Amino acid sequence: MALTFLVRACVDWLAGDGGHTIATEMEETSVKGLHYIDVRNDKGETTKAALEIKFKRIAVLPPIGKQKRYPALDLTITHATERGTPKGRKPIGSS
Repeated sequence: MALTFLVRACVDWLAGDGGHTIATEMEETSVKGLHYIDVRNDKGETTKAALEIKFKRIAVLPPIGKQKRYPALDLTITHATERGTPKGRKPIGSS
């Protein structure tokens, strides 16, 4: 039986051979598609935002202190970032 999970990561894990991170691999991956969403600014005004969608199968390593106890996981990473600089609001994902 196969299990499927969707996890939002806030840590840029080591990937591949351990010499780079997930973010590095995703920078080198081409955009596979665009997804448009409505976003509200601080004044409640709605604008459209274009998200660039990338995905890639990557070997993700456990934290350095746990690598002896846990294996790398072969995961499909889905990466969405806002295209362009928004006017009148913070970019999606910024604090």
